[in-house]
This record gives sequence, C-alpha cells and structure tokens, in this order.
Amino acid sequence: MIGKTVGNYRIVGRLGEGGMGEVFLAAHPELGRKAAVKILREDLARGSEHVQRFLNEARAADSINHPAIVKVLDMGTMPSGAPYIVMELLEGETLGARLQRCGRFDPRAAADIIACAADALAAAHAAGIVHRDLKPDNLFLIQDTGGKDVVKVLDFGIAKLGNLGQKRVSLQTRTGVIMGTPVYMSPELCSGARQVDHRSDVYSLGIILYEMLCGEPPFQSEGFGELAHLHLSAAPTPPRERNPDIPEALSAVVLRALAKAPTARFASMAELGAALAPWTSSASAPSIRRPVRVQATVPMAVAPPPARSTPTIRRRGWLVVASALVVAGFGGAYLWSLRSPTAAAPEPAPRSSAPRSAPPAAPPPTAESAAAPAAPPPAAAEIPTPSPPAAHRPFAPVPSPGESRSTTTRRRPQHAPAPAVVPPVKRHEPVPL
Repeated sequence: MIGKTVGNYRIVGRLGEGGMGEVFLAAHPELGRKAAVKILREDLARGSEHVQRFLNEARAADSINHPAIVKVLDMGTMPSGAPYIVMELLEGETLGARLQRCGRFDPRAAADIIACAADALAAAHAAGIVHRDLKPDNLFLIQDTGGKDVVKVLDFGIAKLGNLGQKRVSLQTRTGVIMGTPVYMSPELCSGARQVDHRSDVYSLGIILYEMLCGEPPFQSEGFGELAHLHLSAAPTPPRERNPDIPEALSAVVLRALAKAPTARFASMAELGAALAPWTSSASAPSIRRPVRVQATVPMAVAPPPARSTPTIRRRGWLVVASALVVAGFGGAYLWSLRSPTAAAPEPAPRSSAPRSAPPAAPPPTAESAAAPAAPPPAAAEIPTPSPPAAHRPFAPVPSPGESRSTTTRRRPQHAPAPAVVPPVKRHEPVPL
C-alpha cells in the first residue's frame, strides 16, 4: 500500500492495524497536509454488514460538529472494492496505552478526561447518535499547547444512528472486532435489549472512569457469559475501598453511573459532566452547555457605562471647589473687616500708666490772704480727642453743659482703630497768690 494514492492523498507509511482494517499515514501532494487513512480489510469488504459498520463511522463522525470528535476529511472505495476513510491525523496515544504505561490516574486528571469525553458524547447524543462501543482504546489523548490532555472520541463503527435513517446494526460479542471487549458493555447491551439509548454510553464511560481511578475495571472474567452476569447482577466494589485517595463524593458519582437500571443513572452526559465539575481544572474540557450566540453576549460584555456618570462626577467636583471658594471668600472678607485702614500708621507712644501728679498744695492761708477774695480756679485744659474715620466712628454720649468732660466715659469697640498721635498739651501751673 505504500506509495498508492487514496483519493487526494498518497500513502507514505503504516500506523497500525485493528480488528477490521489497517491505518496508514498519508500526505496531500499539493498542500503537504498529513492525514490518517483507514482501509477495511479485503476479506471483510465482501460482507455488507462489515461495510455498513465501517461507513457508519464516517457518517457519524461527520455529522457531529465538535472539537473532541475526530474529523473525517474524505471517504471512498479502493479499486479492490475495500472502502476507506480519510481522517485527521492525531499525535498522541490512546487512553488504553496510557493506562498500561502509567497505571491509575490522579482523581483530578481522570475527572478532566472523562468530563471532556462526556462533552463530546453529549454532542453526539444531541445528534441522535449513540456510540455503544466506548472503551479506553477509543479515547485518544493529545496534548494542547499548555501540555494538558485533550480527548478525541474515535470509532463510531457500531454507533446507533437514530437521526440518520440507518437500520439497527446487529450486535456481535466476539472479542477483537470493532465493538471491543464486553468489559465496558452496559447491562442492556449484555442482555441483548432491542432498545438501547444514550444511557448505555453513561454506563460505559463510568466503567472507564472506574478503571482510571482504581487501575482496573470493576468486573473481570475470562468468559463472556460470566462477565455479562456480573454486569447484570453484581454490585461493583466502591472505588474508595480500592483507592483511599479517591474522594467519597467522587466515588458516589462513579457508582451512580454504574447503576444497573438506566433510570437510576445520570439522565444525560451533561449531568455526568456537571457531577464531575468539582474535580475538574478550570481549563478542562469545553463546557457541557450548548454554545450561546455571540451577538447576544458580546454587547452585554462590552457595554459602556452610562454616559451621564462622568458628568455627574465632574459636577460634584466643581460644586465642592465652588463651595470651598465661597467659604474662603467670606472668611477673608471677615478677617479684612477686622483690620483698620490706618493699620499701616505708626503705633502711638505708650501712655504712662502711673497716676498724674496732683498740683502742689497751696501755702497755709495768712491774714492777708484770708481777707482777700478767693480767685476762681483756672479751667482745666481740654485734650482734644481725634475723631475716628466715619466708617469706624463709635457712638459716645455728649456731656451736658454742667458736666465735666473728665467724667465722660468714651465707649470704644474692642477692635477700634488706634487714635492718632497727639502731642501732649502743657498744663499751666497755678500762680500762688
């Protein structure tokens, strides 16, 4: 087969061999893109049943638009009559190979992988497709740019294509063919039930999760009859009893997925993925929820704040500044009103606080002075008082004609301006007679 052309691809190498065919490495001669080509064995190509199963894989994978489902690029028939499928080339390993190489998984790593597979199978169930052949060899692990495992679901060969108008494919239980070993079969598949729905995949995925956590599947036997009996009637050992590192709640999730009655299991893969959410990482598989239209979410995410929020903040800022200016203005005016226009004038000389000296006492009267009439006392010299400015002139009562000015009390406000400097008036000494 090396060097032959299959469709638009040329076979350049051999990748592996399965129960129904071989897988080759191919390359596009013009684009250089690599792909995997799966060719049905010639001895099986003569049977219509095997051909139908082989083509089911291409139809099922092509009808599911999900990143965790392997993509089908082309399909056709070789000159020998054997059909082929051209699929995207995956670089990694199957989950079965990882289990053989590394053994059981950490609970969080196992929850991430099963949650990713559950999301892909939820998309298949929404399209009316039931896989019916889930096993570790049909879950392919590749690493993303961050080094985390991403699952690709393979091999829909015996899938039930409910919405594609295909006839139900008869189930065969021989180990080594495309449906895999009976270790991962649901009780309804083991009993040969004619009605098998998506809850059969929930059971099979629960078996895979059990093996990832404990290192081995819950039921093992060399014969198919005994193994089918265990699936139908035996209760699985709780995972926590085999691995104490498993959280109790996660162990309960596994046991619910392995319920014998389909009605006692998770109703959908979405419910199983939601139950595993507490143990999945934040960057695990895409959400189980269906995609939301971008035009309905983007405007809500980037909606700007209300246009009047900024002017409101600016108005409040201006009001605070204006209020501060007004208060400062009133305070300055009040302080300025307390100042005198003559504040720059020189301070008057301080007056002596000592009491004025009394005039000298008159000599004792003599006979001559007693006979002479007494002279009237000289009038006291008046000291002129400067008048304050009109704006600050205090009110003072006017003395009556018979009242001495010395007894008049001048009332001056507490902050009255200082009087102008007036030179002292020289008093006339009385002349003794």
